[in-house]
Amino acid sequence: MKKLTANKLGAALLIGYAVYALLKDVFRHYVISTCSRVTIATPIDISSGYRRTRSIIYTYSLNGKKHEGMVAITKLKDSKGDDYFYMKKRYFVKVACKFPSFSPVDDEFNVPDTIVSVPYKGWNNIPVKK
Repeated sequence: MKKLTANKLGAALLIGYAVYALLKDVFRHYVISTCSRVTIATPIDISSGYRRTRSIIYTYSLNGKKHEGMVAITKLKDSKGDDYFYMKKRYFVKVACKFPSFSPVDDEFNVPDTIVSVPYKGWNNIPVKK
């Protein structure tokens, strides 16, 4: 049996990680597209991560249970604001029915101030029109 060189081993690990990341993304998208509910996320903190990437940590409730999620600020359409700007906003999130930890932020729609409560099971779709 031939020995793997460090370069080949490194390349194999890198390819393996890339395949894992791709499959994880495809799986999340599939799970959310098959069954999801919409609720409102409220930011609770801003965290600094690797290479000064800032993320919003948010909380949301669905079916009587509280959950937390996180989204990188650079993934939001309006990523130029200061921390206070993000902390005062509310966001719609699509929550996967079977995996409530899968909860991507949908920032295409602003949550209007007229929405003060969320149904226990959330909405089927975002309750506002563009």
